[in-house]
Amino acid sequence: HVRFERGHIIGPFDVANSPWIREPLNQIRENHVRSIICACSVQSAKTAFVEGAMLYIIAEEGGEMGTYLQTDDKAAQF
Repeated sequence: HVRFERGHIIGPFDVANSPWIREPLNQIRENHVRSIICACSVQSAKTAFVEGAMLYIIAEEGGEMGTYLQTDDKAAQF
């Protein structure tokens, strides 16, 4: 269970608040999918997607994962 403590939606994660990330979240579970690329607008649940994906991969897959951000400063904030 994922709960957000920061951002514009506080509390338990509910994909109904961001339905456009439902399909990318579903793709994380597919073994044949090797990369997911999302081009999103501001405040469109990108961080929620990445955090949820990381939690799933760590808990369920145990495989390799890369997260790439725009700058070193953004990576440090993340």
